[in-house]
Amino acid sequence: SLAGTGHVRVFASGRHVFQPGLHVKQALHRAVNEIGLVQSVPQTFKYISSILNSRVYDICSESPLLLAPKLSSQIGCRVLIKREDVNPTFSFKVRGVYNVLAHLIESEREAGVVAYGTGNHALAVAHCSQFLGICCTIYVPLGTSPRKIEALHTYQGCSVQMAGCTLAEA
Repeated sequence: SLAGTGHVRVFASGRHVFQPGLHVKQALHRAVNEIGLVQSVPQTFKYISSILNSRVYDICSESPLLLAPKLSSQIGCRVLIKREDVNPTFSFKVRGVYNVLAHLIESEREAGVVAYGTGNHALAVAHCSQFLGICCTIYVPLGTSPRKIEALHTYQGCSVQMAGCTLAEA
């Protein structure tokens, strides 16, 4: 079966498919090739296929899984860390943002996108917008760290607007 709670775990023929150092895409390919997985759970194959063919790999690398030996021994089970920090903007946020922006129709792309935030989401919107050639406007609250604003300004086509004292007001 395939289950996910903030991450993806794949089990096939009673064996765990993920291994330390194995990328998610590699693990899914391995799961598809396990005997009986596709025949016994056709919806799993459809789900895995959509992951493997996702456009997010246009912009993101496959996140490696690394064994956390000390944490594993403390908890008493094998713990794998999914390294999203190897992706652009050092966060998983870029995956969701890119998925949304990549599916915009031409008229929506021409209109540009608007977002608010000061952290990883704002950086992901700016990064993905630049990659896709879409103009974006990011609203940030007054008093936002100049460093964060400078980071947003490094992306072509990104306009930063300051408004309000909180994200809700921005």
